[in-house]
Amino acid sequence: MLTDVAGNRRIVLYGFVATEFGKNDAAHEALTYVESRARAGMPVPQVENRIEIRPEIARMKTQATKSGVADSDNRPLDQVLDDIDHFGITMVPEPSVK
Repeated sequence: MLTDVAGNRRIVLYGFVATEFGKNDAAHEALTYVESRARAGMPVPQVENRIEIRPEIARMKTQATKSGVADSDNRPLDQVLDDIDHFGITMVPEPSVK
């Protein structure tokens, strides 16, 4: 979420989904999450939805989860977003090329 000098908030979404439904659902979920944590009287933030629809994603096969590794796809969005709020985001360093 971005806030300008006037205090106006804006949510910028980006990524890839297979359908228009997925794109709209992502915007709805993000807005619902932000509104649930907003103080009373705060204006609803503007959503800038940069998510791209890529139908080929629906045809992609998933890989089986390795034993001992948690399946993060089963975690609800609210839990994932709460973890991001709590722990922040840390980028994993790319392996060095030899």
